[in-house]
Amino acid sequence: MNNKPFLFLFCFGLLLSAVSCKKYLEVGPPRSNLTGETVFSSDNTAIAAMLSVYTQMEQSGMAYNITIYAGTASDELNNHSTSATATAIANNNITPENSNISSLWSSLYNYIYQANSVLEGTASSQGLSDAVRRQLQGEAYFVRAFCHFYLLNFFGNIPYNTVTDYTVTSVQQQQNASQLLPEIINDLKLSKSLLSAAYVKADNTPGTERVRPNKYAATAMLAKAYLFSKQWGLAEAEADSVLQQSMYALNMDLQQVFRSNSPEVIWQLRPVIPGFNSYAGALLQPTSFRPFFISVRKNLVDSFETGDNRKNSWVTFTTYNGQQYSWLHKYKVGQNAPSLTEFTTLIRLAELYLIRAEARAMQDKFAPSLADLNIIRGRAGLTSLSLVIKEDILNAIIREKRVELFGEFADRWLDLVRTNRANTVMPLIKGANWSSTDQLFPIPQTEILRHPGMVQNAGY
Repeated sequence: MNNKPFLFLFCFGLLLSAVSCKKYLEVGPPRSNLTGETVFSSDNTAIAAMLSVYTQMEQSGMAYNITIYAGTASDELNNHSTSATATAIANNNITPENSNISSLWSSLYNYIYQANSVLEGTASSQGLSDAVRRQLQGEAYFVRAFCHFYLLNFFGNIPYNTVTDYTVTSVQQQQNASQLLPEIINDLKLSKSLLSAAYVKADNTPGTERVRPNKYAATAMLAKAYLFSKQWGLAEAEADSVLQQSMYALNMDLQQVFRSNSPEVIWQLRPVIPGFNSYAGALLQPTSFRPFFISVRKNLVDSFETGDNRKNSWVTFTTYNGQQYSWLHKYKVGQNAPSLTEFTTLIRLAELYLIRAEARAMQDKFAPSLADLNIIRGRAGLTSLSLVIKEDILNAIIREKRVELFGEFADRWLDLVRTNRANTVMPLIKGANWSSTDQLFPIPQTEILRHPGMVQNAGY
């Protein structure tokens, strides 16, 4: 395929990001021609402003960082880095000064800032086609909701920012967590109403790569947000809407699930770092010259049922310095591959089956719930379950999510907290290192100092 349009727009986007990555809650970016009206005076430059957000997400390793922070803080992954900040996260001994956690906070708010910039710029521009305006606004609402969703689940009470004016954002107050999901849901509904069903390329024409969110990416996130807000019927309906689309299908070859052309993909990030396919794939795999930073916990490896093909396909065992390690092998391509075949997968179809299964079980629709669960089990080579008790079905769904979505974008950590399992599971893994207040990360101390009235999470 011809990558020149993407390369041009990604490079232009990087230039944009260089002038826009200030501390979002403290100050806005400098007002210049590059970040003002000129950016939104044409379709091409406006698209570049939006694509720059995805470039930064992948270039900064957003998915990789969220995966390892949440994975080592929970019962999924072992940390082998000697970094004090990484060790503190793995030991659930995080302080508000932890630079990894501060970087996570600031990065997500920077993406939100840029999404808001796109919303403001496209609203006032006279030079955009209607199709591009709708697409960009839909993507911007999606990114804003997506980032706030993870900020909420990691940090609890947070500011929900909808403008770029630093005089507003610098004094923005935290909102109660119960107020935040409705705002996230509203943004996702707006996104869904604006985005096209087709995936589009950098020139806004239909394409095959799933790197710009479409209507069903917003629908998938909406299903997840409804699940987290316990709106079971709505979660089922939104998940069902995605699962009914013929463009999506489970990839029956487990070795191919995370490829760029996988029919299971709903949203991916395109590689942008020379020598890398997926950022996560490049850094999670061991090399002959680099020891392990991350390995899979033994209790997770042992939780796979006999005959589960996911264990053989997605976990690899390697001996390093005389010790055996289990490592995440969902991504097959490491560094310096001759071509791009794997992108960073953020949303995929299997999760929608499991969201719908849980939503159905919570509505006492046991047979359809088990049907969804057994579709995922069948793909893994396992026999179908026949359960009749609601609690047993829900427990089976959570177990299935653990072995299907492990090492993917904090899913296990979020489920432990969301379903009130963390205080039961985590003491068995972390012992005295675990406290119930560890279910939220600390708000960075720099933000507490900058913003009068910002309240630190309990336990920090």
